[in-house]
Amino acid sequence: MLGIEFTHRDYALMTSAEAGHRGVITFYTLNNPRVIRIEPPLIITIELIDRAVQGIDGAVAEAERLLGQVQGAVEAEP
Repeated sequence: MLGIEFTHRDYALMTSAEAGHRGVITFYTLNNPRVIRIEPPLIITIELIDRAVQGIDGAVAEAERLLGQVQGAVEAEP
């Protein structure tokens, strides 16, 4: 099992959702909402590892983009 800790729980939630859209299944941890966990199979190929890394990388980038838009909109309100 691998854990990825984020600075805020919203990033963890959005990244987990986006990773799922990219075919990478993750779960949040109950004891820390800022952490998502990945449970790869015991036997895995390099190609699957690369695909998972690309999926998570894209998910993090998309979560940052989406949450950045929300933060920008909130800051723009009078």
